[in-house]
Amino acid sequence: MRQYTFPLFNSPPAEYSQGAASQQANSFNMLIQRLLSAGPWRATTITLTEMQQGDSGLEAGTLFLDGNVVKISQLDIAHPAGIGVTSSAGSVTVAIS
Repeated sequence: MRQYTFPLFNSPPAEYSQGAASQQANSFNMLIQRLLSAGPWRATTITLTEMQQGDSGLEAGTLFLDGNVVKISQLDIAHPAGIGVTSSAGSVTVAIS
C-alpha cells in the first residue's frame, strides 16, 4: 500500500512573496509527481469501463476481456479476440443392444 505524505497548502499571504509562491509551486509539483507515480493500490470498489476484447496491441500488464473474464496481458501468451476452432476426424457409429 502507498504510504506517501502529501503536501499541505497554506493560505496565501496578504502580499505577494516570491518565496511563498515558489514553495506553493514545489508543493503542487510534488503532489502531481506522487499522484502519477506507479505503485501498489488498495480499493474496496472499482469500475472498469470500455475494456478491450483480446490483448492485441496492449502492453504487458494491461487489463483486457477474454469473453466475460478479465485477464492481464502478458507478452508470451496471446489472447486474440474472436478466435474459435472446430474440427472433425472421421465418423463414429454407436450401437446399443
